[in-house]
Amino acid sequence: MKKFLAEALSTIGVWVIQIIDFAYNLNLRVLTWCYTVTRKAFGHTFYFLVKAVDKERIEAAEQLVELKAQNIELKLLASASQVRDHAVETDDWTDQHTQAIEAIGDALLNECKWEEEHVHNYLREIVQSVDGLSYDLMDDEGDMV
Repeated sequence: MKKFLAEALSTIGVWVIQIIDFAYNLNLRVLTWCYTVTRKAFGHTFYFLVKAVDKERIEAAEQLVELKAQNIELKLLASASQVRDHAVETDDWTDQHTQAIEAIGDALLNECKWEEEHVHNYLREIVQSVDGLSYDLMDDEGDMV
């Protein structure tokens, strides 16, 4: 009888702990969702209020943000050319050149929201402009694509 009671109590205890864990996670998800919705609602509300009060200033700020994004994109494109030019000057393409080109590609993809195909096309053009180099893609296992 003691054995049965001990096993029943331990099983019930495990269930209670699992329910508490589930409720805690659910509370966190609900709280995070409420925070996100509230923050976005207030952000959009005040954005539209400020835009209603001073539309020209908001449009100028938006243009400035867009120009900064374009400036970053242009710097990344120039950096790819600089990597290529450095490799040509030193007459050697090293692992550092490859890493730099990969970092530029990642930034174009993630920060500038380029399509992956466009990133590869642009970087292929840069890399293959160096005599004797080819631009090969690798999959996750390191095999050529």
